[in-house]
Amino acid sequence: MTDLSRMQGFADSAIPALEGRFFRPPLPEGYVPRSRLCQRLDEGLGGRLLLVCAPAGFGKSSLAVEFCQGLPDKWQNVWLGLSARDSDPGRFLERLLGSLQQFFPQLGAQAMGLLKMRQRHQPFAFQSV
Repeated sequence: MTDLSRMQGFADSAIPALEGRFFRPPLPEGYVPRSRLCQRLDEGLGGRLLLVCAPAGFGKSSLAVEFCQGLPDKWQNVWLGLSARDSDPGRFLERLLGSLQQFFPQLGAQAMGLLKMRQRHQPFAFQSV
């Protein structure tokens, strides 16, 4: 995770609530806190990537919600809900850029424009110029 407060362009104002795929779900009723796992995730904040990997139904999303709720105020986090349709690389990149643009509106603006112009029925490919 990245401390966004240190990055140029960080918006200190409240981020408007977003619906659908950008909405972080609440913890489920009866959720049992996982303080030890949250502590392990916290130890990884100095790294470049935190990865939580487990089979379906093991509580990865709930753990992520709990962990994000416990982050200090200087940390911002982005929630991006994905579906099987997002396995298309172009669609995934659109979703990822869209979620990051909550904090950095101009981030990837040119890339987003190119992604939106692509023909969805054709394979996604990078081409050097």
